[in-house]
Amino acid sequence: MTILPSHSVEQFQRFLAAGTLSLPLKPGSLRSHKNDTAALPQYAELRGCIETEDFVELLDSLYYLINKEFVATQTYLRSTATSTTLVWRVYLIPYDLPGVHGRLRRRDKKVLDDARSALRTVLPHVARNSHEWDNPEYSSSSDFESFYAQETDDRTMAELYSSLASPNPQNIPIDLDSLMSDGRLRGMRSKLYSYQRRSVEAMICQEMCTAAVPNPLYVPLHGIDGSCFYFQPATMEILAERPMVPPSRGGILCEELGTGKTIMTLALVLSTLDQLPEAKASLKGDQSVLTPLSVRAFRRSEDVNARTEGVGRAHRSQPIPSLREHLVHYCRVNPDGLNLRQAMDSESLLNKTLVDALEHNVPFCLHYDEDPVPYPTGRSVRRKAIPPRLTYLSSATLIIVPPNLLYQWKGEIDKHCEDWLRVLVVRDNKALTSSKILATKYDVILMSHTNFINEARKPRTGLFNREACRCRSIDPQIRVPRCTCGESSEASPLLRIRWKRLVVDEGHNASDIRGNLTTLAKALSVERRWIVTGTPTTNLMGLKFGDGGEAAAGDLEHDDILGQGDPADSSDLIPEDAILQYPDFEEDEGDVVSPTATSRVWTKHDRGDLNKLSNMIGHFLATEPFNSTGDIFKTHVIDALMPKPNMPYPRPGSCQMLRQLMEMVMIRHRCEDVEKDVLLPKMQHETVLLDLERYGIITYNVMQAGIALNAVDSERTDMDYIFHPSNRARLQQTIENMTQAMFWHTDDTDLFNLPSIVAEQQEYAKKAETSQAVSRADRELLHFALRVANDAMDDKMWKVLNQYPNVFHQVTGLPQEVYTAWTNLSDAGYPLTYSSDPPIYLCSPERLFKLREMIFKQPLSPLSRMIAWGPAVAKEDQLRDMANMSRMRVSKVWRKQLTKTNKATLMKEMAGIDKEKLKSIHDELAEAQANVRALTKGEGEGGGHPAMLPPQDSDRSSMLDDSPLARVRIRNSMSSKLNYILKEVLEHVHTDKFLIFSRSPLTLAYISESLELLQVKYLSSTSQFHRRQREHFVTTFETSEAFRVFLMELKHGARGLNIVSANRVIFCEPVWQADVETQAIKRVHRIGQTKPVFVKTLTIRNTFEEFMLSRRQKDGSPSHPKQKSTIADDVTMRDFIANPTFLSMPTFDAKGPNPTVEFPFLQRYDKVVFSPTSKPGTVIESPTPSNVRTAKKPRFFAS
Repeated sequence: MTILPSHSVEQFQRFLAAGTLSLPLKPGSLRSHKNDTAALPQYAELRGCIETEDFVELLDSLYYLINKEFVATQTYLRSTATSTTLVWRVYLIPYDLPGVHGRLRRRDKKVLDDARSALRTVLPHVARNSHEWDNPEYSSSSDFESFYAQETDDRTMAELYSSLASPNPQNIPIDLDSLMSDGRLRGMRSKLYSYQRRSVEAMICQEMCTAAVPNPLYVPLHGIDGSCFYFQPATMEILAERPMVPPSRGGILCEELGTGKTIMTLALVLSTLDQLPEAKASLKGDQSVLTPLSVRAFRRSEDVNARTEGVGRAHRSQPIPSLREHLVHYCRVNPDGLNLRQAMDSESLLNKTLVDALEHNVPFCLHYDEDPVPYPTGRSVRRKAIPPRLTYLSSATLIIVPPNLLYQWKGEIDKHCEDWLRVLVVRDNKALTSSKILATKYDVILMSHTNFINEARKPRTGLFNREACRCRSIDPQIRVPRCTCGESSEASPLLRIRWKRLVVDEGHNASDIRGNLTTLAKALSVERRWIVTGTPTTNLMGLKFGDGGEAAAGDLEHDDILGQGDPADSSDLIPEDAILQYPDFEEDEGDVVSPTATSRVWTKHDRGDLNKLSNMIGHFLATEPFNSTGDIFKTHVIDALMPKPNMPYPRPGSCQMLRQLMEMVMIRHRCEDVEKDVLLPKMQHETVLLDLERYGIITYNVMQAGIALNAVDSERTDMDYIFHPSNRARLQQTIENMTQAMFWHTDDTDLFNLPSIVAEQQEYAKKAETSQAVSRADRELLHFALRVANDAMDDKMWKVLNQYPNVFHQVTGLPQEVYTAWTNLSDAGYPLTYSSDPPIYLCSPERLFKLREMIFKQPLSPLSRMIAWGPAVAKEDQLRDMANMSRMRVSKVWRKQLTKTNKATLMKEMAGIDKEKLKSIHDELAEAQANVRALTKGEGEGGGHPAMLPPQDSDRSSMLDDSPLARVRIRNSMSSKLNYILKEVLEHVHTDKFLIFSRSPLTLAYISESLELLQVKYLSSTSQFHRRQREHFVTTFETSEAFRVFLMELKHGARGLNIVSANRVIFCEPVWQADVETQAIKRVHRIGQTKPVFVKTLTIRNTFEEFMLSRRQKDGSPSHPKQKSTIADDVTMRDFIANPTFLSMPTFDAKGPNPTVEFPFLQRYDKVVFSPTSKPGTVIESPTPSNVRTAKKPRFFAS
């Protein structure tokens, strides 16, 4: 049969001219066909003329599309003596074709699915060849250009994000110049940079432009004749007119980290300070703005309706509203530009009655829930109509910030804004005031995520329980009620307000749609919503600012990494872009990209970023069309980008669509545009490769041996194997223990299970030899692991060191008798010195602290007196530990804080001790403490000698030079990472401040002990401290020159903080998640930094730390990571750890490439680097290894 298209020439002009399709036929076929644009060959006839079977599917798909009105064609037969070709002009029919009454939009789902498959078969064969289109009877020699070519945009999502155009707002609703004085925005103390002003103007446009905007899901698609249609990459829908959607009155402020997002937010608040939000529309139509005065005195229909709904009651006499009443109503409903609040605050309105009327006449609207509550009546279920909710209109901005940034935000407001800005800071567990006060008395409500989530947990009951206000009017001439009606205390007052603006700082948390933060944010009535974050998703990070156009750091000269001026020693300093070891490893499944592909395959990591973006846009920002259609982001965006079995690459146009979507909601400047206004000092990020010290190597090898024994004994199968999926938590703990061991780690309970391993080594070997499942390589691994275990058990010093939670230091120049009296290693009975002259002793920091403290009090004390102090201090320590154990039996806090140090021994001593004995222990402790105090005060033996009396401060320094311990020197510790940190501090602490990050509080405690030895003032922000204390520590560090080092647990300090007083950053271990590292670095490398920034990441050579960094370099840059959330989830990292490698042992006298440290034990007061300047009596305690719980060791070793 013959199919004739029912399209006239005029209709063809309404179609998208896609291109031509050439179908080779058998020579001499279709002789009866005429080149009539309205003619279409019969399918059966054409099927028999096809030259090869390869075109059968193409032909079937084409005829299906023609039959279902997705495609229209014109055909031409081109014949020569040797060939015959049927040329098709292919037109795509738009779904919104006029004159068909929407029929093309209402097609069956199966038809649409089949049509998409057919289009993907046909369109790649359609050529964009204008010559052949205009002259189908002639063949073209030009290269084939497909109409539907494979996506050529191979940029990652992070690269698309970085390429977004900088804001260039036009037709700005507010002229900021009219709000400025002396270059400063009204209400601001600080001036904005040009790029900051452009961002604020872009945010104003985003908030105040109410005209519909183009739907970002459709990309322009041009026909061969130049016509423009619009194409949806996922559904392949073609439209002649681009659909429009309501604007998103908000968005994501995602400027680069450290470029001033806080001041931009404050400038936005001040620029729109007195604007009221519009009343929210409901199913009953647009709602009017009401006031208590209008409900009581006006006769408008909306006021009559409000009285009908029980909001208020009319005045008995109902006189016509006076001009004064109209003005009171107008001023509260239209306050923008009136400066009414300033006039009221300055008391320029002398009429107090008028002031009271304005204050009490709070504007509100009626909010109708869209879904009435069902309730049963008899056999049926009816919908119970809920009365409207009275919602106050507020010009305030609700700002939600992370708990650790609450005080920093308050400090930024104080720094940048004038005092008249009304700010309410909602502190911990502080109950919110009434909704009416919140809506009218403040410009900014600042509260933490935690407090906001607490409000989300409150019930929603009581919002609709309301009685008509019968309070008396303020004045008979101004019928504003002086309302004293209470409101339900059950529901959050935040829900009774229609907020002008909601801002969530570090708002990437809003991507969790199941979290209480997003739940309450969705429930709030808000006109404008903003997410403020420098890292919108895991892999969209702002670390580029300062990398390209940094201010030249002058001609600064810096020492090499070891400070010795030897270029050979600098080989351990690895630049960030250098390639480390282990560059070749297997790709993760799903990350493989064909080397011949021109398009990039999007991975499951990209899907995670897309899902987060979807949740922020659709659920938090409520951007259309994603808010009204829940799964449209998945069906139209994610499905277009993510691979399918039949199409592994992104659909053509999908990357452009994603870019349009990000441009619709994101405001950010490109780095080069920011750097036109401000240049950051140079930042140098380097990896420092270190070797473990001798006893650290033993610990690390013992842990590797444990992994090897578990692998061989379990035959690498089933649940006994540590790498079995069910043991994920145990594996993660094992990795954390190994990370801790690369700084310093001890185990005083069971010595890493070594006694059991050595006792059962014959059983291990026998099982491995008889099992067929154990390979030869694993047998050799087992034997080596057992040798490692035996060697460790034979090392007496290593076993002694494991009894204490301290990093011991080498000490020289200490008289042997003083060492013997003071050491806490003497009970072991083993040699405690190296074979050197002079001898080198190992001493714990805590004993060195106490010895030095006593000498500072009595500088000229003879050796005999120092020797007498030692046992007294040891006795005090022992009794204190026992007293702490007694408290632990009744105190949860002590049970959590007590370390494993001497725990087993103390528990044995405490067993069977009755209450009277406990009291005796406490009495003995008090007596021991008194004895120590007496010895230092000279009240004991020889106390009357002048040399024993406390000297004056002016004489103390010179007396220390005459002390018997004046030549004592403290040298390297047992931790190579700690040695490097101490060397860096010694070299630069005079001029620079340090910010030191670690995931482990124990690592930071070790560092703090050694900083005490250096007499360097420091602060420590870890989980040991309450959040309020951590906030105060940041302020103290920023404002005090006394504190030179800030020790910060990574999870508490990696986001949002401003610590520009520091310019040297040290990571004690590599950071797995690149966005966390980025955030941490940007605490110091941001606007306000005036010095070059140096970032060092300490890494142990030939361990999984070095391999981790190589893994991070997989894509050539840390800015494009593909990491799993944890190392334990990454297949490549798991494989590396599952095949343990052992480190070679150095000799005692070997000098490796690690840095060396040496400083005097008795630092004279006039040579202390920075003396304390805190107020007398102020004590800032920091965690020490004795009050930090050590890492747990899983019991995975073979039983």
